[in-house]
Amino acid sequence: MWDGVPYGGANSNPGSWGGHCVFVPKYDAKSFTCITWGQLKTMTVAFWNRYCDEAHALLAQDWLTVKGAPNGFEQAQLQADLEAIV
Repeated sequence: MWDGVPYGGANSNPGSWGGHCVFVPKYDAKSFTCITWGQLKTMTVAFWNRYCDEAHALLAQDWLTVKGAPNGFEQAQLQADLEAIV
């Protein structure tokens, strides 16, 4: 499990080892599960908060239109929210 290490020295600072792009197909209130180098790896929320500096969400057009998004998701509202923070 990847976890944040308080007072771990220079090698534990954000950016000290460069970046790593991973796909995160699963999460809950306590952790995120990513796929890295073909393996599943769990990250604590503390790790995510300390080291994640960029995140992207994938929204398939079929999911938004043909099948219909669950839970009342509103694409127009997402776009308005994103424009407000750019």
